[in-house]
Amino acid sequence: MADSRELCPFLSLPLEIRNPIYSYLLSTKYTREDMIQKITISDSKYKGSHYRPAHKYHFQPAILRCNHQVNQEATAVFHNTNLFVSVSHNYSSGEISAFGEKFDLLESQCDGRGFPVLARGKKARLFDGYAMEIYLGRANRRDARGRWWNSPKPQKWEIRPKFMIASDDLLQFCKIFLLLSMRAAKTDAESDSMLHLKKAMLLVDVLHKTDQHNRANEGPRPAIRRLLEPLAYFHNIGLVIIEGPVPTLYSEAIRQRIQRRAPSAQDLVHAVSSLVEQGDAAFLKRDFHSAVFVYKSALEKLHAGSQKRPKLERMVEGTYTGMVIGGVKNLLQHKVYLGLSKASLQLKRFEMAHHWTLAVARGLRDSREILSQMWFCRALASKGLGELEQALKEMEMARLIQPNDLGILAEIAILSSLLGPGKQQAEAV
Repeated sequence: MADSRELCPFLSLPLEIRNPIYSYLLSTKYTREDMIQKITISDSKYKGSHYRPAHKYHFQPAILRCNHQVNQEATAVFHNTNLFVSVSHNYSSGEISAFGEKFDLLESQCDGRGFPVLARGKKARLFDGYAMEIYLGRANRRDARGRWWNSPKPQKWEIRPKFMIASDDLLQFCKIFLLLSMRAAKTDAESDSMLHLKKAMLLVDVLHKTDQHNRANEGPRPAIRRLLEPLAYFHNIGLVIIEGPVPTLYSEAIRQRIQRRAPSAQDLVHAVSSLVEQGDAAFLKRDFHSAVFVYKSALEKLHAGSQKRPKLERMVEGTYTGMVIGGVKNLLQHKVYLGLSKASLQLKRFEMAHHWTLAVARGLRDSREILSQMWFCRALASKGLGELEQALKEMEMARLIQPNDLGILAEIAILSSLLGPGKQQAEAV
């Protein structure tokens, strides 16, 4: 040990100090960098599946190469702190493009809802020390119930598309997978998105070591909760198998939550409407961070979907009584976008404020007022970004919808004065 300390002075520090240093260098908690996404506001054809990561990790693996003892200590912290998750699937890129070989989930344009992928393909298959293994796929006749998990995993499973993520990003992965599944159902022969999910299977193998093997009368360790709780965001998954050192009762509870039925369309509308009201209340109290959080929660509920409903089913009670549910969901979604844009403006997040308005240029026919406010917010965001000409054009769009709105007219006057008469004359010519 003395020789090791002479060769590596770092080892002369107590372990109680070395471990926090390892954590600062190698954990997702301390190496995370939030990324402000830049959006080209003049791009009227902004498209994409919107899932580029909102953050990235700056791990410092050089410390693993100091010497054997440091490598062992740091590796233990690296794996036990981050709890990496291996994800495999049998979806083709045609079914869910974000899980195809090109992995559009990582490479497409963004609104900050994605997550960092730490390794994929061959590198992911060589990655060891992960805490949990997940397999997602479309169940078929060859995948008899339980047979996949009996005996060693078949070789064909090992070559499936695979990627590695941190457990901190597991919940976001579940949210995006569910949303993409719902979208894929629209192009499937089956129009019922819940039936589309019923054909899915989720196979989970918890590898994280614990001393609670099969002890149903005890609760799971915090690490086990970190790994399994995010999976409960799923619903309607047809086949779920959970293996590993997980208390039996807890494992069964998670499985039931994953297989639960989605809410009815009526219940979904009521829940989202309530969240929108909460977000509006937080905005009026000038608690803009809380408003953004609540609005995003409402948007996630809408994306998670509901049970199948008749095409022209109408609301039977509440604020939207008598309105077609599809129209109500569309209206609520745009109210959420508007709330997010307004709150982002107050927080000086002009890129995101502009982004949240981009979805409203099409598909909104029920409320000219909301559409006008969206153009107004978009113009203010462009103004905040220094794009005064663009802001004036967008403010003029708002005036076309609400020609007598005093706030819009005042902003047009301000923008015109900032641009100057020479610029105005040049544009007129």
